[in-house]
Amino acid sequence: MIQPMIEPVIDDDMELEYEDLDGLGVIKVNLAKKMHEKHPARIKSNVRRSKKLFENTRSLSKKYINHLGITIDTDKRQVLYDDNEILFRPKEFELLHKLMSNPGKVFTREQLVQDIWGFEYFGDTRTVDVHIRWIREKIEENSQKPTKIITLRGVGYKSNVE
Repeated sequence: MIQPMIEPVIDDDMELEYEDLDGLGVIKVNLAKKMHEKHPARIKSNVRRSKKLFENTRSLSKKYINHLGITIDTDKRQVLYDDNEILFRPKEFELLHKLMSNPGKVFTREQLVQDIWGFEYFGDTRTVDVHIRWIREKIEENSQKPTKIITLRGVGYKSNVE
């Protein structure tokens, strides 16, 4: 009986591997794109994106965060300040959550843009300043003299440890 030989068609950016298990002939054929050679930036970008998703999932896994009189319920995406619910836009919520779940930790604008808006965001990092101002207007007694979210000039932002 004659065994048919099937030869896959491959182009220049593909790789063909044969694996011979126990000398019985070709058992396994691996046909894969050589992306790592032609597009190393894509591979690195996917790794960064995966890390970001993991970190966001891990940090959002804390159901409740209570800090500085602010209660954040991540499941309901709800923020309570002095037992009053305050409505936040999605990016405001994520930014507030990031800062309040890491009291005292300093985040640069670039870190916040990458963590909240993602690596594909091509806008200005000053969008962080605008969102921080909107958050302060909602949670600070005096948004001109903030005590909850502190600006470190030339560096970034942190939530107060108090």
